[in-house]
Amino acid sequence: MRIVRRLVEWLFISALGHGIILYLATVEVFPDRFVAAMITTAVAAPAWAHWIMAALFGLFGTFLLERFLWNRRHEGRDAGSWTPDYAIARPDMKVSDAIDYIVNDSVAILEKPRLNEPLGSHPPGTRIIVKGTEHQDARAQLSTKIITGEIKSWGHRQINTHIPNQFETSLREIPKEYWDSMALDFQSCLYYTDKFPQTMKIPRRIETSHWTAIMLSRAQIEQYWPKKSALRRIYSKIMRAPRIEHAHGVIVGK
Repeated sequence: MRIVRRLVEWLFISALGHGIILYLATVEVFPDRFVAAMITTAVAAPAWAHWIMAALFGLFGTFLLERFLWNRRHEGRDAGSWTPDYAIARPDMKVSDAIDYIVNDSVAILEKPRLNEPLGSHPPGTRIIVKGTEHQDARAQLSTKIITGEIKSWGHRQINTHIPNQFETSLREIPKEYWDSMALDFQSCLYYTDKFPQTMKIPRRIETSHWTAIMLSRAQIEQYWPKKSALRRIYSKIMRAPRIEHAHGVIVGK
């Protein structure tokens, strides 16, 4: 990111320097003869020389920005006056959006769809494509981080009454110990809901209250699954690459 930032700074300041040269070619700013002579010599140079001077001006401006702005900011961070975004966990991302982000917008390496022999009474040789593997792999990776406490989670806790699917209206943090017996549901965590549970019991564990409307911290998600580079995102838009949607297995031909 620093390289991209410096490149953008250099291009912007270089263009600004070239604009200043063009401006000085038409307006007399400095009445001093020596300064006026320098300006006249600069603007009378060939166009390629203008761009070289602008590039040098951009390098000088980028150096000043890095030395006196960004470096001081980093020094403040090292001194303890700055807290990274991922350390300030906020419930600002739905669990379904987090899984979709991991699948489509992050650099995560996920399991790909595969061909399997179907079970049942299909004609011999018929095969199916097992789809949805990316989302389930992303769910598994996300569950691991939640179980270890590296990613915090929030939600609406189930109310233990005779009426099914009753949940509190207040958003509260889900204790880390909760995930010793429960896990993210295979299906309901892939879409947003505040009416049905988004958790399920781990086999051979004691079932506890379910949770719905589960929220995560976007900063923590992006910490463990960084966003794709700007070039990759631009390329995907140019190629009109479709987003990967969750789906079940689809029967195909022989």
